Amino acid sequence: MSGGKVMFPSLKREKSPSLPAVTLSVDSSTNHDNALADTTSPTSSKRFSLTHLALASSSAVTSPPSSSPSSPQQGKRVPDSYFRETPEDELAQYPMDFEKYYESKEVSREPLKDLVIIPTDELEVVPVRREFRHADSTPKNYTRGTSLFLDDCMDTYRKDVYKVVRRKYHAKFSAATIRRQSNSNASTNSMPFELYQIDPLARSESVDEELAQPSPTMRGARPSISAERKDSASMERRESTVTDKRSSRPTLPMDISPQSSVDLEGEDELHLDYVDKKVASIIPSSPASCTLASPTSIVPRTTLFSLTPNSDSDPSPSSSSRDYPLPYSRKTGVQILVEVTKLEFRLSNQLDEAEPFYCSMFVYDQARRMRVSETFYFDFNSEKTEKMLGIHQGNKERETCSKRAIFQVTHPNQDLFLFLRVEKVLQGGDLEDVCEPYIRATLKTDKDKEKFMTQARQFCGRLGTFRQGFCWSMIPLFMEDKAGMQELSQGDGITFAPLYRHKTDMADAVMVDTALGDPGSVKTGGSSKKLKNIPGVCMVNIKDASGTLANRITPSYAAVAPSDGKGEVVREVEEFPRVARLVPHLDYVHLLYVYPETINFSNRSGSVNARNICIKVSLMANDDNVNQEGIKAIFGRSSCEALVTKAYTGVTYHSKTPNFYDEIKIALPVHILPSHHLLFTFYHIACQRADKDQIHDSPAVPLGYAVLPLLGPGGKFISEEENLPVAMECPPKYLSPQMENIMRYVENKKQLFQVRTRVVSSVYASSDRNMSRFLGSLEDEVVNPEEAQELLRYLSASKVESLVQFFHVLM
Repeated sequence: MSGGKVMFPSLKREKSPSLPAVTLSVDSSTNHDNALADTTSPTSSKRFSLTHLALASSSAVTSPPSSSPSSPQQGKRVPDSYFRETPEDELAQYPMDFEKYYESKEVSREPLKDLVIIPTDELEVVPVRREFRHADSTPKNYTRGTSLFLDDCMDTYRKDVYKVVRRKYHAKFSAATIRRQSNSNASTNSMPFELYQIDPLARSESVDEELAQPSPTMRGARPSISAERKDSASMERRESTVTDKRSSRPTLPMDISPQSSVDLEGEDELHLDYVDKKVASIIPSSPASCTLASPTSIVPRTTLFSLTPNSDSDPSPSSSSRDYPLPYSRKTGVQILVEVTKLEFRLSNQLDEAEPFYCSMFVYDQARRMRVSETFYFDFNSEKTEKMLGIHQGNKERETCSKRAIFQVTHPNQDLFLFLRVEKVLQGGDLEDVCEPYIRATLKTDKDKEKFMTQARQFCGRLGTFRQGFCWSMIPLFMEDKAGMQELSQGDGITFAPLYRHKTDMADAVMVDTALGDPGSVKTGGSSKKLKNIPGVCMVNIKDASGTLANRITPSYAAVAPSDGKGEVVREVEEFPRVARLVPHLDYVHLLYVYPETINFSNRSGSVNARNICIKVSLMANDDNVNQEGIKAIFGRSSCEALVTKAYTGVTYHSKTPNFYDEIKIALPVHILPSHHLLFTFYHIACQRADKDQIHDSPAVPLGYAVLPLLGPGGKFISEEENLPVAMECPPKYLSPQMENIMRYVENKKQLFQVRTRVVSSVYASSDRNMSRFLGSLEDEVVNPEEAQELLRYLSASKVESLVQFFHVLM
């Protein structure tokens, strides 16, 4: 409390000399913000004790009244003894041990016992059935007993009943309930107008008139009695009076010393009510001689409650769901349904058969110059077009054939764009030459058309696995309305225009900056002069997806209810928010996103000229052989299997230092072992056959290998950015330290390969090293005291978002 502590007669406090008392400084020359002081010296401050006012004798009340020419009211004067100095032994009695007092017998003699004692049946434990978004998210290869921490996580994610602790009498005696029971309008109208006058002798009539103006902060507030002096040289002992002109209620004149300041505004409501009732019972109710309002004129609590607005957390009689917050409720941002309806190029309309194109889409933040969502893959290739791929076209599964996706945005703003990229099968030749027929958008003769399609079939049959960038575009997701709010750019038939030709020597951020910095950019709907356009169109429908949609699947391919298991699915796209969401993990999620960025083979020596570079990414369970198949845990892109064993990046034709734009999404093993690692295999792609008579030659020639273990030293998970050396060969057991001296590296083990990773997991705290160490220690059933202290230091140093996300497990 800020103004002093209320001392009940029956209260005995234990001495706590190590905790100094906090009292109200009476030096009025200081600012009110500095009123609280540490009273280590008993003579350095004074304290106004409310107990003396509550237990004042009748002789004090009948003392000669003070008069003021500017005040029509007369009241009684408070003796100087009420502003006594606090003895040293009394200062040592604060703060009081409330728990000890509550458990003692003295609480039974408390005058306000009904308000102090908590009912024994106040709290109740109520089971609440949990509503699951999907049937079961437990991974198939989960084995109970392998990890204690993982078992706790699985028990939480599969728990179907929550135990909620509720307050039984909260709905009957809360402020919101009392407010609803009373007539709010009538109570507000009957609320007397409070006028505060301070030092009427020292202030001018203009100041009094200014104080007489109604203020919204005066209504319903407890009077604040204070005296502040601006000129300390002319200060004298004066009286401060609190009056109420509108209701003509008597006042309590307070004799304030020149260096005193009393503030009752921050007092505890319980103690102030106690004081009011005590004084009202002692002081006569005669208007001529009383100094406080009689009990009948005290404003009821319902009137005070009517002055405060209803909050969203108040229980509503019409909706029981608002009485208590739902346990571990989900918080989602703006959900955007994007349905791709059309992709065609002007040249394709002139051909009987179009070559295959592959599309990807993600949310891009232009201000941060990075993608803020995972990538959604789709295509419009017909069965006739897929036959051109031959053996390179695998089996198709339902999860990879969707053309509808739900993007989530937590913080909408005008810097967010929907980025579209279109790829085609790798062809021999510069990208400018490959795109030239599409830019001209015309083939004059049938012979030209037949030559074009024959060439496309040959490359699709031989290089159908490898792709290259073709074109890209983007559209803004949000626009600012007249009120300054961010409004979703939704509608049917929204067109990506123009379609820019891909630049092999530019990263995505550079291409976006080039397009937006040009007067004819996507923001203005014009045509950029620095980037060539490919005549074509891609159309999408954008809608708000806040409602219920059937056949939704999570980023981990878990079906969301309702789902019939048939028809086209709606893919939920993982968001990468700027700030981690402060919500606990509710489902099992264990994903890894890999982004190869650059490789430098400009100084690589060897018989193979490294130019058309492609990277194969695999998740390996052991290091027995680099040529064996990896774990089937990589998410397929479009029109393929849901999970595959490897993924290939795009190829930049005739570049020894290419920039990659691919995203490889991996479902991590439930139990990550030291042997689990990512294997990057670098290939040179020969676009033309060395021997035209050889039909089944492999176009991919190995150039080197890079290895990234999932777990580093001490069980630490991989970091977000890694620079790795490239080995020319990888013998069996290449992860063992004994093979370090045998392996040969490109450029003497120089770190030539740059890769970036992102982990989205509800069982690993990869972004928080302290939380990761603490959770990793939970595998030990027995921990000695020294280790326990160290682990608690890790826990206290963890990030707030990590504590919230793993709150249910930590508890």
